[in-house]
Amino acid sequence: MLIVSVSVQDEDLDFTLATDFEIGHFFRERVIPRAVLYFTGEALEDDESV
Repeated sequence: MLIVSVSVQDEDLDFTLATDFEIGHFFRERVIPRAVLYFTGEALEDDESV
């Protein structure tokens, strides 16, 4: 019988990886498609109207 214990370090690593994924997903969905608008300043004008 194989007994696997999950250490606190493993839980911290899982949390860190999940957080990194969420940040990367946000950039992929929200920032990258509007990169040119941010570069030209047009996105800032759109954000103020929200």
